[in-house]
Amino acid sequence: KRINGFPWQIKVYRRDKICFDLVREVEISSTPCLAVLLECNMFLESDHWLIEAVEGKVKLISHIDNVFSLSKNFSKYSLNEDSTIEEVFSYELDKLTEDEGLIVDGSVEIEVMINVKGRSGDRY
Repeated sequence: KRINGFPWQIKVYRRDKICFDLVREVEISSTPCLAVLLECNMFLESDHWLIEAVEGKVKLISHIDNVFSLSKNFSKYSLNEDSTIEEVFSYELDKLTEDEGLIVDGSVEIEVMINVKGRSGDRY
């Protein structure tokens, strides 16, 4: 999807978040999470894109009354042609259970809001 002329894609997948004891060099615990990656492909076309600021929110919707949805805000500044081809924003949403209504029939519903400020030559 294009947002203000910038091509974005969203990837959602399950992953384990690992807590590690650096002193003893051992894994302390592992927590299953849902990871949401927002990727901006600045070099998808021949023009060089310059993003001055990106901010937004990822929200995991609960399907049970009186249970709050989970959300994470994010922001990033000064992405330019020297950045990697895909700028990835990773926000993990922890402790997912069907009891909270966040997972229904093995699937989740997310809402993503993104605000992009930048320049792309004459095309923006």
